[in-house]
Amino acid sequence: MSDMTSPSFSPRLLIGLTALALSSACAPAALTDPGTIGADGGGGGGGADGGGESINPFDGDAQAILDGKQLYDDNGCKNCHGDDGRSATFKDLLVSATDSTEQQIFDAMKDGVPGTAMVSYSSTLSDDDIWKITSWVTSLADDGGGGGVTNPFEGDATEATAGKVVYDANGCTNCHGADGKSTSFKDLSVSATAASNEVLFDAIAVGVPGTAMVAYGSQIDEDDTWRIVTWIRTIE
Repeated sequence: MSDMTSPSFSPRLLIGLTALALSSACAPAALTDPGTIGADGGGGGGGADGGGESINPFDGDAQAILDGKQLYDDNGCKNCHGDDGRSATFKDLLVSATDSTEQQIFDAMKDGVPGTAMVSYSSTLSDDDIWKITSWVTSLADDGGGGGVTNPFEGDATEATAGKVVYDANGCTNCHGADGKSTSFKDLSVSATAASNEVLFDAIAVGVPGTAMVAYGSQIDEDDTWRIVTWIRTIE
């Protein structure tokens, strides 16, 4: 096994008017003004005056979700929103993932949200990078928003241990290392926090085209695949 990502994952697009805020330097301000999200149609060539919503060019791209999480971390977004996006002080991005459109999320990052601590990142991030962060934000709904795929062994330490046995037995260590922290192929500690259950499961079961990650669905059954996913979640 090498790259733990999946081509079949599709971040959900759910409609709402809740504002998103992503900021690297936070000030004590409300980040939930729904009237500012997408109001001027900025970002990605769409919006209110751009003839409708723009399409995220990375929709369904699991690698873009992982890249988006890295960009989120590198640009200090976690300073306000937390490593997992679930800040209790500033905007909880799970709310944005379930109540906002992708265009609204994009616009909040590109244009900022007036009257809040959320500044514009148009001079810092390219449109592609903003869309990648958007992809990561919307992926939060799959594990925490009541939808997506549920791991039947989530949080089960015994099943996680069994997953490590399956991981070792199928040669996953050859690419990812005994601890999952390969420096040559995918570092699974990144996937552990950035990828949804569905992304991880599909990467193992169906592989990732264009990478060395082949499909293991014919040799690892569904339960054992979930056990590997459960073990990956324990990597820090």
